[in-house]
Amino acid sequence: MVEIIPAIIPIGIRDLTYKLSQVKGVVKRVQIDIVDGRYAPKASWPFNGNDDAEFRQIKTQEKGLPFWEDFEFEIDLMVKSPELIIDDWINAGAETLIIHSGSTDDLAGIFASAKEKGVHVALALKPSADISLIAPFINDAAFIQVMGNNLIGENGRPLTEEALETIRVVTQTYPDATIGVDIGVNKETIGKLIEAGASRFACGSAIFDALSVKEAIEELKHAGVQ
Repeated sequence: MVEIIPAIIPIGIRDLTYKLSQVKGVVKRVQIDIVDGRYAPKASWPFNGNDDAEFRQIKTQEKGLPFWEDFEFEIDLMVKSPELIIDDWINAGAETLIIHSGSTDDLAGIFASAKEKGVHVALALKPSADISLIAPFINDAAFIQVMGNNLIGENGRPLTEEALETIRVVTQTYPDATIGVDIGVNKETIGKLIEAGASRFACGSAIFDALSVKEAIEELKHAGVQ
């Protein structure tokens, strides 16, 4: 089954609200990409300083994320030492935390803390990453998300052949794992990604740059089943 998950790199709370409003009622699951400007360049909200007061209210549960009742949020933490901020995002309502294998030395602690709080953890891999890093956690990970390009944190990056090969290797090594992809997913690439072993697809520009986000999502699903 092909699953399409809209991916949003928010500039600020207004941008996040607008993009969520575009997919409200179309999908249930959304990925919010959080970039600190250190692990990946071009910091997103809330690391870019926009809407600081708003985020303080969200992480202290004074208010929820926009449309919090309408979505299941996956929070992709493209940050250094995510263990320092996972509680903020759990408090904000994350159902799943996506943690990048090269961003921390405390994956075990993150998995333990999230499990205690009833939150899923998925692992993200750059195409160049050593896949043996995920071996100790493969049975506990909600899914493995292979990044389509080593250059992460921005929309519009192309899918690389190295990423396709990484997906193939991960699929062969862990045949029971659910494999996702983020970066470079579009109507032209989704068939190759499925052939390589992926089944869930986080899409940013392929959805939000389209004239109709609903039609774009349906077209991606259709392209993926041909």
